[in-house]
Amino acid sequence: MDQGPSAKETLSAIRVPVMNFRSGITPKYRGQGGGYWALVNGDPDHAGVTVHLVDAGVDTGDVIYQARFTPSRRDNFATYFYLQAATFPPIAVKAVEDALRGDLKPFRPSLPSELRDHPTLWAYLARGLQDGVW
Repeated sequence: MDQGPSAKETLSAIRVPVMNFRSGITPKYRGQGGGYWALVNGDPDHAGVTVHLVDAGVDTGDVIYQARFTPSRRDNFATYFYLQAATFPPIAVKAVEDALRGDLKPFRPSLPSELRDHPTLWAYLARGLQDGVW
């Protein structure tokens, strides 16, 4: 049975940069809930958002821009996504403008790389009670 083209083949056939706007500082917090995991790990300097080029991996493409957010004590897993959405516009607009001018300057951050999933209910409750990160 034909599986069709690979992600790498598909991306190489597209003649424009393909960008992803994602909630998390990549490559350190790839996948789901990047802001949450940064806070759980006591790493608030990496709670933020990334615009990156799409490649065949999961959130592994070279970075175009990143921005951070600072949650309040009243924020939680549900509000982190809103904080991240509010942090996106300046870097999203700049990335699109740069792409239209042909002036993207992607880079590879010197950060460790780990793919994250949403926490389970029990892990979320444990982290909230233990560390105060909700």
